[in-house]
Amino acid sequence: MPYYSKNEKYGVNRGNALFYPTEKLVGFYEQYLFTQFVNVEELQKKCSQNDHKILNIFLKKLGVKDKDPELKDEVFNIILPQYEVNGKPINNTVEEGVKHLKILLQFYSECPQNLVDDYVIKLKTIQFLLYKTAEDPEEKYWGKAENLYYPTEDLLFYFETKPDTNFVDIEDYQEYIEEKDRQILKEFLLKIGVSELPRILDREITDWYEKNNIKAKSGENLKSGTYGYTEQGAFDKFIDGCSEILDNINKEKSDNLWTILNSLSRKYQNFNQELTGKHKYFYYFQQYQYFESTTLTRLKTTKWLISTTNEFVVPYEITINELAERYVRNRELEELLEFKSGITLEKEKEIFVKNLSNEEYLEFKN
Repeated sequence: MPYYSKNEKYGVNRGNALFYPTEKLVGFYEQYLFTQFVNVEELQKKCSQNDHKILNIFLKKLGVKDKDPELKDEVFNIILPQYEVNGKPINNTVEEGVKHLKILLQFYSECPQNLVDDYVIKLKTIQFLLYKTAEDPEEKYWGKAENLYYPTEDLLFYFETKPDTNFVDIEDYQEYIEEKDRQILKEFLLKIGVSELPRILDREITDWYEKNNIKAKSGENLKSGTYGYTEQGAFDKFIDGCSEILDNINKEKSDNLWTILNSLSRKYQNFNQELTGKHKYFYYFQQYQYFESTTLTRLKTTKWLISTTNEFVVPYEITINELAERYVRNRELEELLEFKSGITLEKEKEIFVKNLSNEEYLEFKN
């Protein structure tokens, strides 16, 4: 039986040693240059067009292998290796990337439970997701999930003032994903590290003047460590995009920012701690100081909230009850942003409960 291989060798061999050159099998054995494929074109030249179907049946009878690789093999041996060279795809087109995601998603939905975690970890390490930015919406890039955002309506509006933000190219993906599978697509993307909320990021403060003006939560200046030791420095925390939206605040952006902060406060068990910077220094031994992040300081000292009198105010200028009604009340944000003291939400609840009749109280409690 005539054959050819990727290393441009031609010859003859028995049928059960050869593969039929289907698209998936050729792709699967792309890395194995010595794999032998039956030379179908050569054989077809020797028979009429009407006999091609009979030829294929005959080749199978002789043992030529034409069964496509299993989904797992296709994922780990065909698709993922294409994205592992230098951590990104070599020459893949947008269409190929979209088709690959559909297969990766299918394997995720069918993956045995004991393999899911390893599969997710693997996907987190490679740049296989298509993304774009508002700054250049026609250009498509490849990126890791941990650097991308899911394009919800709230998040797209939030990042309008930071147009270089990377969003998953969900429109291209959804063209190939049936509507019934779009929710599992979102679940899959979030599982591997795409975020639908702004990330809290770290930055090292290297500017001497900025660092010198930071006060630790204890009230002290940041201390200097022993020269020459590593693992020293001041590391700030900031909410991605928050500074930009505060620089361009208006009524709609104020509402949006409050909504985002509400969601972040529910996501993190201790939101205040997440917005705390750390100063590491060595003096006899490794020591630490903690300080309020620049993002939190700006949120507490910028006129970005709207009061019941329809004016932009700083949180400390009003009580939580003087905040415009459209803002959903949040006890943690009330304390975090240090609104002016007054009757707190908790106190309001106590007063409300106190004025209930026994019958009303039982109904409220249930």
